[in-house]
Amino acid sequence: MLSATRCLPSPRLQTASHTLPKDLLYRDLSSQICRSSQMGETSVSEVKKKRTAKLVASKQEFRDVPEKQKPLSSYMQLPASQYSVLDGRKVERISETTFKCYVGQLKFLSWSAEPVVTLSVDVEPLGCTIKLLSTELRGSPFVQDLNSRFEAQMTNQVRYRDGSAPNIKQITSNSFLEVELEVPGWCSFIPNSQIEGVGSSVLQNVLNLSVPRFLAQLEKDYELWSSGDTSRKPVGEL
Repeated sequence: MLSATRCLPSPRLQTASHTLPKDLLYRDLSSQICRSSQMGETSVSEVKKKRTAKLVASKQEFRDVPEKQKPLSSYMQLPASQYSVLDGRKVERISETTFKCYVGQLKFLSWSAEPVVTLSVDVEPLGCTIKLLSTELRGSPFVQDLNSRFEAQMTNQVRYRDGSAPNIKQITSNSFLEVELEVPGWCSFIPNSQIEGVGSSVLQNVLNLSVPRFLAQLEKDYELWSSGDTSRKPVGEL
């Protein structure tokens, strides 16, 4: 019985009529190699895929403004060329509708940066919309290298509306800020949730401080304009 088993023909030694043709074997082997190569390329691309974090903040604010000699509606519809820069130390006029704003130092994790943003102002029937055109981070060489690693979007819709009394109006602000950041390699040990949480908190603090100040400056500038002051000089600090 044992010797008979040894005499059974091996599947690999079957006659040529039952074996796969060589060209079919070659094609099958090539197909397997191809699939293996593609899987390798996919793995490499996954490793090289950039890791990003999204930082988001928003702020809605309003301010009651007593109406003066000239209506607030006329002030809010002034062309952008007649806008005061509000704070001459932090805001620079680039053109009739474009301004550069120096935000000041911001701290994030273990580093700090000084953003400089360029903004456009589009005047509309009920106010204006401020949009972010570009952002530059100033600071250490490491911070400057981040300029090619993030994209930012920001809008601030500034409007006016009736207030709680006939002689009271309101200036409203609806701001939204979003930053998509490529996470540096040295941050690989920090979870995305922590980076996004800390970063969004920093952006939220910026809006929480700057938006109320901005509306207060608008009210002060409106009072000067309504009294006949057309110099459009800066009125204070943001």
